[in-house]
Amino acid sequence: MEPVLVDERDTTWESDTTDLRVFIHRPGRFISAYDVDDATLAEVEAWAQGVEGAVGYQIAQRVVLPDAGPGLVWLVDRAPAPPAREGPDPTPAIAVGFVED
Repeated sequence: MEPVLVDERDTTWESDTTDLRVFIHRPGRFISAYDVDDATLAEVEAWAQGVEGAVGYQIAQRVVLPDAGPGLVWLVDRAPAPPAREGPDPTPAIAVGFVED
């Protein structure tokens, strides 16, 4: 890592909204995703740390780019380390709580 001094005025926009998405990791490679608005990153991280049965979490900011649509900017990665295995993992993580129409 090599920090570079910048002129803080070089950005053209800012946002004071906190549209965050939290991924809660549970044993067995299960993941639940939550959208959280109107909270600080510190508040959301404190909530994620206190989720019963969680073994890790990740937090991202939800953004919408005009030419690319909705996406995520990763802010915090406290996901559990993947199990040590030889070769590719045959059991992908399973998202729970989302039902597609």
